[in-house]
Amino acid sequence: MFLRNEFNESSCVSCVVVIFLAHVTLRLKMNNYVQVAEDENEEPIELPVEEDGTLPLSTLVAQFAGACGLKYRNPETNSWRGIRLVDGLLYAPESVWGNHTYVAVYPKGELLPVSRRVMEEYVVHNSIHVVFI
Repeated sequence: MFLRNEFNESSCVSCVVVIFLAHVTLRLKMNNYVQVAEDENEEPIELPVEEDGTLPLSTLVAQFAGACGLKYRNPETNSWRGIRLVDGLLYAPESVWGNHTYVAVYPKGELLPVSRRVMEEYVVHNSIHVVFI
């Protein structure tokens, strides 16, 4: 029979570990994507995260050329918080991406990215006119 009246400490620890791993797996499956926008007021795009919950910088740069990181607005303080970048991987704050909309960060002193629509307006006869904002 599966039920026992005796207390077995090792089986209890095993159950806790299994429950914890199932909880972590469920949390990761629920957060397979991170919402990222170029600006706080723009429509975000969902970027896929890896199985370990990290977001490769290469995935971010593929959608936001020139981006070097992410930030989000802390709802408690209304201040910006930067996302940790280690070895090309962006790590979720407090291990969970949550329902935040993250904003792409660009190196200071660089030209701001120009959307394709705006860029197309400035393409005239195969020449591009650079717009400084």
